[in-house]
Amino acid sequence: MCSTLSAAAEREVSVVTPESVALKDVLALSGTVTARRQAMLSPRMDGLVSELQVDAGDRVEQAAILMRLDTALIERELDLAKASTAEARAAAAEAERLVEEATRLRGDNFIPATELASREAARAAATEALGAAIAREQLVREQLKRHALPAPFAGVIAERMTENGEWVNRGDPVFRLVATHPVWIDVNVPQEHFGRLSIGTPVRILPDTTPGEALEGRIVALVPVSDLQARSFLARIAADDPDVSLFPGTSATAEIQSDSAGRGLALPRQAVVAHPDGGRSIFVIDDEGRASRRAIRIVEESADRVIVEDKLPSNARVVVRGSQRLRSGDPVKVVNDPVSR
Repeated sequence: MCSTLSAAAEREVSVVTPESVALKDVLALSGTVTARRQAMLSPRMDGLVSELQVDAGDRVEQAAILMRLDTALIERELDLAKASTAEARAAAAEAERLVEEATRLRGDNFIPATELASREAARAAATEALGAAIAREQLVREQLKRHALPAPFAGVIAERMTENGEWVNRGDPVFRLVATHPVWIDVNVPQEHFGRLSIGTPVRILPDTTPGEALEGRIVALVPVSDLQARSFLARIAADDPDVSLFPGTSATAEIQSDSAGRGLALPRQAVVAHPDGGRSIFVIDDEGRASRRAIRIVEESADRVIVEDKLPSNARVVVRGSQRLRSGDPVKVVNDPVSR
């Protein structure tokens, strides 16, 4: 009778044998997505804002005109410069004609040599004056061109700091332009970990804007100058795919994996019993066929398995099914052979 009662009290369970695996030493650092190119744009000439072509949030291509200044005065200067050039060109042509005439007359000895020399000097002066007039006209044309502000690279207008009708000077910021890709992820590495990193170290990037998405990247720059306040160093990370959608100014976590830091035991996630206080435990079957609860510390976990500290015998039998109603000391009946995970 007692034997029958004992058998009835046994709970059926399935077990697995944990697998010894190398632990990954992962350094997780919070970082900021930064644009590789961003600029505070200023007008190239002093003037009155007459036309704004873009606003904050607009995407622009390289060389697209962002703003124009009033050109009324510079256009009149260009008219004057054109007139001066035309006048200088006519004077140079006349000086050339006089030299040609004097050369013929001098050949027949009708004028003295000094007259020819004087006309040649006047021609040289006229040629120089024409060159100066042309240069002046080109200068005014360039100044007129600089009344328009082009985008130095493609990107997004992050900020606009001027309005139509406002007077702006060279050096005044009027737009902030940010290239949205490619981007970097900048992280501050504590000084005790900086020596473990090198250019090319693989990094797993977890953007906070897209939870659950992971990107592959690597370290492209290490700045060996510390932040004296935080005792940290800058590491710059680039995604392997330069066209990924990462937005400057957002945050991301960088998981940097280094060499193995010992070994752990891999178990199916369903073997773990969660407690209201946040603790975790598993049930191990002892040599007498009874369940024994063991507290565990999870060092790594994924969707289907966990890795715990290596504190179990290599041949331990861990309950993977049937643990919901178990208590330490309960007799169990194993309904499967232990399988290696």
